[in-house]
Amino acid sequence: KELGRGSFSVVYHVIHQSTDKSYAMKVVSKREYLKNKIAYEGMKNEIKIQTTVKHPNVVSSHYSFSDKHNYYFILEYCPGRTIREYLSKSPNYRLKEPEARKIIKDVVQGLSYIHSHEITHYDIKLENFVIDLNGNVKIGDFGLSTFHKSEEGKKFEIFGTVNYISPEMLFREKREDTTKCDIWAIGISAFYLLTG
Repeated sequence: KELGRGSFSVVYHVIHQSTDKSYAMKVVSKREYLKNKIAYEGMKNEIKIQTTVKHPNVVSSHYSFSDKHNYYFILEYCPGRTIREYLSKSPNYRLKEPEARKIIKDVVQGLSYIHSHEITHYDIKLENFVIDLNGNVKIGDFGLSTFHKSEEGKKFEIFGTVNYISPEMLFREKREDTTKCDIWAIGISAFYLLTG
């Protein structure tokens, strides 16, 4: 069953035949990625980051493989929906403060862990927060994420989702300590949750 779709990928709910365990499988087209060197390098970085991070508020990666046409990422399956979908089903498209606080708390715990490993997510948004079996909120989609060391000396490019981009991101010429953009996006996420 298809769970979601991105620019270069599709995510499916899959079941391991021997164990009957559910996973999310992100399928990425090689043809699309190989056309774009920056996107290809980003995908290699995403694999490295996903295998590095292990936290209750971060979607975990189990393994990856490829064939002639695609790359496949086997990820933790979160049967709840994204927080964006959850919000859309709420009265007036907003949440009460205690519920929003719980969501933001989970995300901040995951983000604090990511930042402690010198990783910037770059795409913090409601669509990238998913709900697991126990109702915990987890950060997913590390397609734009980078290790800070890999940023040094690189020309800065703006990427992410427009509504969540911090003003400072628009005026930079080179990369620097970039965790601030994730913190800004948390604030935008909280605003969306409380106001719709």
